[in-house]
Amino acid sequence: MFDEGSNRINPGAQQRPPGDPVRKVPVFTLIAWAGIIAASAALFLMKHHIAASTVQISQGEFLGMLASNQIVSATVAINQQTVPLAEITGTFYGTDADGKATKGEIPFTVHNFLLTGDIENDLSHSLKISFKTPNTVMANLLWSIMPFLILGVLFWFFFMRQIKRR
Repeated sequence: MFDEGSNRINPGAQQRPPGDPVRKVPVFTLIAWAGIIAASAALFLMKHHIAASTVQISQGEFLGMLASNQIVSATVAINQQTVPLAEITGTFYGTDADGKATKGEIPFTVHNFLLTGDIENDLSHSLKISFKTPNTVMANLLWSIMPFLILGVLFWFFFMRQIKRR
């Protein structure tokens, strides 16, 4: 008696079949949602880890290689948000067991290079060094808007299409 009225919203409405509403969702839809959530999480976690493998060297090693003419080319990325620290990427000539330079070029990265006025002046006079300032506005805007766009597309794909079918 008490249980009879719990399955009806209106006394004259059609009775709902008993059961869990999650079981009515197709298995493909559940798997698709799980895959989308896992891919989104992996994308956001791996955003900073996508890079080619390079040798990480210290600031002192870089300046020593520059003085000994081992640097082939290098690019100093000056980010206005992290000034006076910069990141340097480029290639240098490898050395053999005797310490002689080989023709093989090895890619390198120097993280958190401290740019003082004297060092910046020395680097700017070298023909092997180039400077660049990345535009972070577009990247930050894209990373802040992209989750909402993805959620909107997923909402349209899974819910609005289902509503239009009925």
